[in-house]
Amino acid sequence: MSIQLGESDFQILKCFPAMSQLRPHQEPAKFVEQIRYQMKEGYQLAFLEVEEQAVAVAGFRISTCLASGKFLYIDDLVVDELKRSHSYG
Repeated sequence: MSIQLGESDFQILKCFPAMSQLRPHQEPAKFVEQIRYQMKEGYQLAFLEVEEQAVAVAGFRISTCLASGKFLYIDDLVVDELKRSHSYG
């Protein structure tokens, strides 16, 4: 079990099966392209890998604002429906 940042196209695509459960309108062919576009705006993708499968995925941004200073904003958070209730979230 390991937590990784999705940096390569392979790692990003590995996150698609879980992420598509949260965002079913996404298409596998355009998923990497969309994530890469969002990364240019500060988006990051983290995933928990168990037995070579991304079972939990989080899309997030780290930003700063006058009101609260530095903060973490979670755009997407999902655990594969077949892996829920295993404390992966």
